[in-house]
Amino acid sequence: DIPSWAESSLKSFFLSAPISSEYDFFQNGKKVVLIFPGSVWATKRWTLQGFRELAIELENNNYQVCWMGSSIEKVLCEELNKNLKTGIVLAGQTSIFETCWIMARSDLVIGNDSSSSHMASLTDTPVIAIFGPTVLDFGYRPWSNNAYIAEAELFCRPCGPHGHMECPRQTHDCMKLVTTA
Repeated sequence: DIPSWAESSLKSFFLSAPISSEYDFFQNGKKVVLIFPGSVWATKRWTLQGFRELAIELENNNYQVCWMGSSIEKVLCEELNKNLKTGIVLAGQTSIFETCWIMARSDLVIGNDSSSSHMASLTDTPVIAIFGPTVLDFGYRPWSNNAYIAEAELFCRPCGPHGHMECPRQTHDCMKLVTTA
């Protein structure tokens, strides 16, 4: 559990803030799940197969899937969205403020161990953070009691405080062994 002094929710602020009506997907009656598939560190990215399977499963269960991230991750999000009938790509189209506004109204955030999990904590949105080369003991974590950490227990974890561009063991098992089950 996260100590109460460490929790800092700005959810009510974001819920009270007016913003453009272009986010009408909140009106379709579906629960909204934001998926952030990117990370600056290549080894901190879950597999494309994992994100694809998860998004299809969510859509098949009547969730609205929105792909989020920076403009650099837009192509990745568009590629992952090809498998969906109703998915929406917002990567590169929202400011940090707009992203938090959307998060505060969403039902779940799913992403790698990256800024998305911290922003979800800030907006008090439930989050599933996928950890690979890093571990909670480093202190980098979603500081919320609404957080779930998906990770594979391996002898080689952690391999560094932030991740790497390549797996030091050349397996990337820390992410490949994380499944949707």
